[in-house]
Amino acid sequence: MEETLICCTIIHLIIITGTSVITYPNCKLTREGMEYRGNISVTTSGRTCQRWDRQEPHAQGYGSHLPGNASLHENFCRNPLANEDATPWCYTTDPNVRYELCDIPAWSTGDMEYRGNISVTTSGRTCQRWDRQEPHTHGYDSHLPGNASIHENFCRNPRANETIPWCYTTDPNVRYELCDIPACGKTICFGIDLINGETPYIVFSECRDTLHGETYIGLKSHTVTGKQCLRWDSVNSSNPDYAAIRNLKGSISDHKNYCRNPDRKTSPWCFIQTDSDQWEYCDIPFCKRGNEECLSNPSGLNYFGTVSRTTDNIECQRWDEQKPHKHVFSTEFMGLPVSKHNNYCRNPDSRERPWCYTVDSTVPFQYCDIPKCQERNCKITDNGIEYKGKHEMTRNGIPCQRWDSTFPHVPSNKLSFPGETFSAQENYCRNPDGKSSPWCYTVDPSERWDYCYIPNCSKKITFPNCKLTRLGMEYRGNISITTSGKTCQRWDSQSPHSHDYGNDLPLGASIHENYCRSPDSEDAITPWCYTTDANVKCRDTLKGEGYIGSTAHTINGTRCLRWDSLNRSNFKYASILKLKGNITSHENYCRNPDEKLAPWCYIGVDNGLWEYCDIPFCKQNSAECLNNPRGQEYLGTETNTEDNIECQRWDEQKPHSHELSRGFMGLPAPEHANYRRNPDNRDRPWCYTVNSTVLFQYCNIRECQEHDCKDTEVGLEYRGIINMTRNGIPCQRWDSKYPHEPSSKLSFPSESLSAHENYCRNPDKKLIPWCYTVDPDVRWDYCDIPFCLSGKYI
Repeated sequence: MEETLICCTIIHLIIITGTSVITYPNCKLTREGMEYRGNISVTTSGRTCQRWDRQEPHAQGYGSHLPGNASLHENFCRNPLANEDATPWCYTTDPNVRYELCDIPAWSTGDMEYRGNISVTTSGRTCQRWDRQEPHTHGYDSHLPGNASIHENFCRNPRANETIPWCYTTDPNVRYELCDIPACGKTICFGIDLINGETPYIVFSECRDTLHGETYIGLKSHTVTGKQCLRWDSVNSSNPDYAAIRNLKGSISDHKNYCRNPDRKTSPWCFIQTDSDQWEYCDIPFCKRGNEECLSNPSGLNYFGTVSRTTDNIECQRWDEQKPHKHVFSTEFMGLPVSKHNNYCRNPDSRERPWCYTVDSTVPFQYCDIPKCQERNCKITDNGIEYKGKHEMTRNGIPCQRWDSTFPHVPSNKLSFPGETFSAQENYCRNPDGKSSPWCYTVDPSERWDYCYIPNCSKKITFPNCKLTRLGMEYRGNISITTSGKTCQRWDSQSPHSHDYGNDLPLGASIHENYCRSPDSEDAITPWCYTTDANVKCRDTLKGEGYIGSTAHTINGTRCLRWDSLNRSNFKYASILKLKGNITSHENYCRNPDEKLAPWCYIGVDNGLWEYCDIPFCKQNSAECLNNPRGQEYLGTETNTEDNIECQRWDEQKPHSHELSRGFMGLPAPEHANYRRNPDNRDRPWCYTVNSTVLFQYCNIRECQEHDCKDTEVGLEYRGIINMTRNGIPCQRWDSKYPHEPSSKLSFPSESLSAHENYCRNPDKKLIPWCYTVDPDVRWDYCDIPFCLSGKYI
């Protein structure tokens, strides 16, 4: 009879022997799913699961019941207490719904259970998303477990009405087709062996993903010394000597004679005698193998370093040799061939610590002196429950109180340091009660406790690149370029611009690197930064609030007064108090501390007189329209007034003499020719006229159409008509599949693809607007969309 193998999922299980990553099957073996280690992270109602190592939005204590470290389980559905009345579940990220069950498929003999991510039919057509009704309308979305959007456009068999999974296609002319789902091999799925007539068998990871291997459910059935294991159901579980059997999950017979660890011994084990309680450990390798020359745990069960001498400095005997000492470890252990262990210290049989046989015939074996891994001053998980470093100050710089002290604060009686004393923790930051991060009581009587800043060991925290408020005081993203494209200066640097804002940033200036911030609280306008340009000579906002250049004369050529030379107690000079940082550092440079129309400076010592300065725009608007009513940044080429009188050239003094002939808006006067301008912040652009009886007149210039530019960096809102990439390649239409098939994950809410023609857009939240190109060799590229100047930072 032909062998038949049916999978519950197409997600492969990789047997780990090195540094590969395990991908567990996305199905459960038992009704309760206590053994489930897949990555489904959405509840039956479609809510996203909360991480097990988090306490927000729901405080919980189940993370400590998960094998290994709670962070390993991320936000995947689990049954942490092995509750036989439940199935895998999770806390949700919805503050109003504490927890819900998850829809974890069971292994079965039908392809209805397929949960893989193949999304192409047998003919190569792309599948239509199950939560879409275009190009084909259907009603199958309600038959898929959970929410249809979870299944994206993957092949499915929602009502088992076909022999194999299928999908609707994105081809309007082909409604649906079957999918070619490959058959699984025995090493990667669950199945039924019809050749031998056995009951369904389970193939799972042949390694342990925790120190003691409590969750191991592989097929190894012999001990570290090579003895065959007894079936768990062949011994009398009512005998106290075999009480551990009662802790096995699920049906005892399902575990056959495989190595298990039902009672949290040092590692998986099994019984080897029927009439006694004799048992031995099994050689189950670690899924993740480190090579540090130190012990991450006292017994060193997972030590794979290269120390090869004992405590008495005796050289170790090779494990693949039997002289001078014979032993039972001559084949393999800890998941490696014995030759790979060379003569290195190891702990293959769960002794006190790593050891080895020696080359001295009179000394059979000795332990090895291997240092304990240094306590890292960083945390591995987000809440840092495992943190044992020596940081002793809160995030706000207050020293920590000792944990064994009752002054100035009496510690809670609910704190727990398992196996350790309070005095051993000294005054170091810890997380003994499962808060969201390590913390400590403080020595400040008015501040009972506060969190500590403990960096992550392996990665930086990634914050969203957006602000929640207009001022953006809470912004912690990593944008480090100004609106004009200048690179930001580091906050912990004083070059090229000196400042004292580093002290105003939480947790220290260095952590914020050169990212845009708003350190000045209520005085902030939006996140900003000092630039690496030592000669900033332009303003990158309409009013130039962030200008910190060195221009020191007004638009009329008057020399500016030093800001620190004036009497700040005089109300006429109150604006000085709004300058950022040290007033002296601003010398007599033009600034805009109070959001006037443009940078300015004082020119009168005791009368409060001031004038605007001529600070050009970093990005010049050459469009024949106004981005704002006053048009201060307008650099178009219209030359007639509202009464159609021709404008006088700015570099001429006839028929009207004026003081703007030296230049303004960052350009010499000849470059302005006789174009309409607003060099002195009047109501709107104007010009002197060639009519000697009409000194000047305003000019009629239309306002730019809405969406001719983008308001934000990412440009999600952009609806303009630019249809060429930054490299000059024309854009492909969004509703076209040639030369590039658009992604199914693009989103134009309440709008059709055809409505966007071939205009640059940002439907998937890339860095800036983009488009697919008509060049077959360039799938997509960004577009250069200018910013709108709207009187505030962009």
